[in-house]
Amino acid sequence: MPPGTASGGTVVFGSYLQAGPSVSKVDENMEDDLSCSKMTDLERFQGEDKPRSKALCEPFVRRFVPISSIVVWGTVYFPVSLVPPILVGSALVPILNAVRPGPGPLPPTWLLGLALLFVFVYFVGWMPYVLWVKYRRSKRRRLLREGELIPATFVKCVKYLDKEAGKFMDGKDVICLNCYYRFITDGKPRTTTFGEPNRSIVVLYHPSYRFGGVFVDGTLIYVKKWHSDVQPDPLSLWEA
Repeated sequence: MPPGTASGGTVVFGSYLQAGPSVSKVDENMEDDLSCSKMTDLERFQGEDKPRSKALCEPFVRRFVPISSIVVWGTVYFPVSLVPPILVGSALVPILNAVRPGPGPLPPTWLLGLALLFVFVYFVGWMPYVLWVKYRRSKRRRLLREGELIPATFVKCVKYLDKEAGKFMDGKDVICLNCYYRFITDGKPRTTTFGEPNRSIVVLYHPSYRFGGVFVDGTLIYVKKWHSDVQPDPLSLWEA
């Protein structure tokens, strides 16, 4: 009879039961994973003391400054990154032509050195953009790690005419709805907006910033700026 086989032919796997984790322990781990997956964003933030862990905050940092946004803004910045090499080339080429040993093209070693210099200056030209991305992510990281959770109460809704959006709708009137939610911090009222009334809103507030996170029904939706208090749009037509 093969080792690990009972008389009835049932495989026992005795060595696994001796060395491996117990079935109850595996079940406990699975239950913990399932309970974590069922938690809302708000419950996860409430479950950790400040400063909150990197494991909790980093996915939200990447959500609020995503790779797609970095690529789009990088495309906009690309023409700016070409300015330093162009300026360096415009300054160096006449100088090199003036000091070269004789007529004809520049020596290959000079051309190689000039090409390497252009590449170096090009990458240096991207440093402001890289620092800007790191700055944006660092501010949102600090907000997520150190921000205070404050409930916000619904105040009122205001309908307003969005003339900018109307330009893309053949000049038709586009009526939008702003719903204001007020929260109190440091004894001062502040407000944020959402597109629907009477929702469960909790804000993630940090005194160093004029923006913060907004939890809607337990889900961290976005980061946006605060208002000092309810300030209807100057184009508002009426209260809803």
